[in-house]
Amino acid sequence: MKKVAIIILNWNGKDISIKCIKSLIKNTDYSNYKIIFVDNGSTDGSVQAIKKLFPKIDIIANEKNLGFPKGMNIGIRYAKEKYNPDYFLLLNNDIVFCQKKWLRELVSVFDEDKQIGIANPILLFPNGEIQRVGGKIKGGVNLIITSMTSNPENVSEKELKKSKIREIDMFLGACFLIKKEVVEKIGLLDERYSPYLVEDLEYSFRAKKVGYKVVTVTSSKVIHLFHKTFKKFVIADEKKDLERCYIVVRNSFLFSLEYLSWLKSIFIALPVLFITSILEKRNKDERTSLANLKFRKHLSKRIFYFFKSINDAIKLMRRTKF
Repeated sequence: MKKVAIIILNWNGKDISIKCIKSLIKNTDYSNYKIIFVDNGSTDGSVQAIKKLFPKIDIIANEKNLGFPKGMNIGIRYAKEKYNPDYFLLLNNDIVFCQKKWLRELVSVFDEDKQIGIANPILLFPNGEIQRVGGKIKGGVNLIITSMTSNPENVSEKELKKSKIREIDMFLGACFLIKKEVVEKIGLLDERYSPYLVEDLEYSFRAKKVGYKVVTVTSSKVIHLFHKTFKKFVIADEKKDLERCYIVVRNSFLFSLEYLSWLKSIFIALPVLFITSILEKRNKDERTSLANLKFRKHLSKRIFYFFKSINDAIKLMRRTKF
């Protein structure tokens, strides 16, 4: 049985982390795994609570919030040195496990197809409906929009039953299994995308670029407490709102510069990013139309941060990835 290092990242999420780990231990029939809990400078007593409730779990306590890519990379390096696992499972703490075979099903596909480098389960809403599956991305505009959103996907159960393995372009960053040789060949997550957003899309494209397949395993399902972690960054005050605007545009444009041409980045990515930065839907449940659009709050500051984001993305192109 291959060894799996399960790396859970936490930032001030004591209660949902406890719920995540309890469900993992209870609902996993795959026994050869180690849990590494990476805490990003929490102030809510997360580290103390995890130590008390789960004394066998390895804990890494960072002094401050390093964001998703940097925090996970610390966990990967630690797991590689201490356990030398065959696979790394990177996990948000807002995942709840509802199916005993979820990990066994993920691991099994790597033996079925040696080209598979990354695999993720289907993400479900708490009510059991499909949240995210992952899919093919067609065209530059669709690519940029996908990098900025986490909208539910319209995929039927009937379609998913057609095949156990569904090849995709973008894996789901909340829960994904990476084969060790992929990390050895293409490296760690790109820390230029810290603190969060687009790093999963970038890693998918980097893996596919060297010939690995990225897949969803339709027989493996987990519950994702949709945006429980992400909402910490988007509370309704002006500072956080503008910070998110900055990160979304900067990381999306950085990705565009790396994986699209400069021409497409300027004439496709820039207009899409600018429009989505200043406009939003009046009614989130209705289709996008001119009548259903309105300007976002803090418009003048958003425009300032838009141009700052573009400038900083260009600067980040010159830095190393990790």
